[in-house]
This record gives sequence, C-alpha cells and structure tokens, in this order.
Amino acid sequence: EADAELNGLALERLSAWLPLPPGAKLTAGVSTKAALRVTKPLADGAADRARLALSELRVTDARLGPQGKPLFTLAGAQLDQAEIDPAARTVRAGLLKLDAPRAQLARERDGRLNITALMPPEAAASAPAGPAWKVQLASLAVERGALRWRDAAVPEGVAPVAVAVEPMR
Repeated sequence: EADAELNGLALERLSAWLPLPPGAKLTAGVSTKAALRVTKPLADGAADRARLALSELRVTDARLGPQGKPLFTLAGAQLDQAEIDPAARTVRAGLLKLDAPRAQLARERDGRLNITALMPPEAAASAPAGPAWKVQLASLAVERGALRWRDAAVPEGVAPVAVAVEPMR
C-alpha cells in the first residue's frame, strides 16, 4: 500500500512522458490525494492486482494546443473521486466540475482542422492498443464554458463563418 499527495504539480515538467504529438504543449497544475493498493505485491502478476484511487483531484489553469496557440483552456476542474483498475481497463469517476472550459476550433481555407496538430500520427493511431478502456462518470457540471468555431473553407467571396456558444452550463 502507498499513499501520496500532489500539490500543484506542473504537468509541463512531465511532457516528455505524456502521450502528446510532436509540437503539442500541455500546461496545468495538478493536485490530488492518491492511494495505490496491490494485493499480494510480491507474487507474479502483481500489476494485474493494482488499484489506484484518487480523491480531491484539482486541475488549475490548463492549456492544450500547438506551441503558443492553446486550442483548449480550462480555468479549473475538480473531481471528487476516481478508481482506476488497469487490469480491467476501467476508470470509475464521481462528480467532475469544470470551470471555464473553452475550445477554439477552426477549419482553415484548405479544409484542415486546427486540432489536427493534436492528433497522433497515423502510424500510432492504427497500432493495436489492446481492449478499449471503459470510463464511467457519475456526474458532470460545467460553468462558464465556451465553444468558438471559425470556418474559412467557404466559397470565394463569402466571409468566413464564425459561431460562438457561450456561456455553456
């Protein structure tokens, strides 16, 4: 058994180990309480018996996007609890509260989406990854959310289309 507490961990310091495509940048502060439990830790296959429980998870000032251009921002998030079972590939989470989640999406004149820079390379996307993970979220609350869409792939002489949906709750 092991218990740990993180206070304001800067995710950008872990970027080399995060599954981000080249050129993508993720910044945020993370705080949580964690408890790792392994039944019979010295017996073969101990990793299959591991369980991770998180409580009081908080994320602050999150930004994700290509270098210098965040496409997704989040003022804060709180998750009351989560249980992760790697062997069963399941995550069961409680109440997730999002404060000011914002997405800046666009289609360029040539038809490319601006989020393409955040997609994994095609070779990585087609590699077999084993059974899919199952995620269960008990409840979601959103405050001050915003979605902005700009479409520049329009016929010649037509102004780009811009749509903003806010505030989202």
